[in-house]
Amino acid sequence: VALQQGGCSLCSRRALRRSSRRACSAVLAAQMGNCSSSPAGRDRDSKDSDARRAAPPPTRSLTFKLNQLDEQLSKSAPSPDAQLAERLAEPKKVREMCGPAAFVGGLHAVVGAANTAVMETMQEEHTIRHDSRVPFVSDHLLIETTSETEFWFVLDPVGGLGRLGLERWPEEGPGARRSFASGRSSEELLGAANKRQPLPHAAFCERMRGHNEMLRQHGLAELLEEELIGGRLFTGPMNAKYQAALRALDSADAGRRRKFVQLCSDPQTLSQYEAAVEADPEGAWAAARMLCTSYSTTLHVIKSLLLRLSKLSRATPVYRALHGEAPPAAFWRERFGARGGVDPGFFSACPDRAAAALAARGSQHAPGVLLEIEQGLVSRGADLGWLSQY
Repeated sequence: VALQQGGCSLCSRRALRRSSRRACSAVLAAQMGNCSSSPAGRDRDSKDSDARRAAPPPTRSLTFKLNQLDEQLSKSAPSPDAQLAERLAEPKKVREMCGPAAFVGGLHAVVGAANTAVMETMQEEHTIRHDSRVPFVSDHLLIETTSETEFWFVLDPVGGLGRLGLERWPEEGPGARRSFASGRSSEELLGAANKRQPLPHAAFCERMRGHNEMLRQHGLAELLEEELIGGRLFTGPMNAKYQAALRALDSADAGRRRKFVQLCSDPQTLSQYEAAVEADPEGAWAAARMLCTSYSTTLHVIKSLLLRLSKLSRATPVYRALHGEAPPAAFWRERFGARGGVDPGFFSACPDRAAAALAARGSQHAPGVLLEIEQGLVSRGADLGWLSQY
């Protein structure tokens, strides 16, 4: 997503001083790439392709308010822009953002092109790459699993156990929590009813037919099975790998690069990278990146799913919490009459403001930030609740 402040009738830099809650108006645009057709449908349906070419570009402006939730600041007198920026930058964890060039380049510039053999390539990306059978633990769910395991959990939850030689599917670990966007507590998540269930793929195909009927009623291209599978994978532990790829491949941040190598390669590649990175950071990164799985085709398919489903969403406000994080210093620097940055990853949000605000709770030393995103007619997010693993 791209964040731009100023230069729009819907926002003003004066909003930084508008209220004691530090409401900061800005513009948010979804970074879904600049292609007008879905990679998953390119070889499947020429009518779909024609419809997408005739549709408006997927990148449109949205507005949001960046709310500072620190109680001490909310009671204090309004401060100048520079003081507010400095205060928000106090947390040790700063959310890295890119510049406008990353937004213009789109998904293709980050992960490359999708393979036209979509389903076959998705299976390869998850089952026969260097990292396919290397165990990893997802950030929030604390599920120890592998890419291969997750692929068969989604595609064949009944026969997949026998194929993999497993007795049961991996489960959430103690202390698991959902994304801050959801506002779901760990107690809620760890309840038996809220743990993910190995439901048959056919059940979600049936749900997809209902959404395709709604798309047809609006004269829009239908969802494809590859997109359903990509969306199912995205809502589970594989989300950690997908986001790591998106946020590292076009980044110079050492932490993001290491996390990508750790999650998307094998132990030998990680060991070689760590041994060489101090002496030759760029050389070590180039060598390791060649051996990592970027999940290019899968990410293009997920992007396509989000673009199609967004056309069925209502244009209502949604919210996202940044707990213990703050925009980087560059976010507040004015360039061409605008301020902001680009988050290259997929951006989740929820419609429940109270839940998101609860998740964003900060402290005197680590203030919380709440993003309020106002969706528009042609710029909307996608509701993945009907296909989610949770």
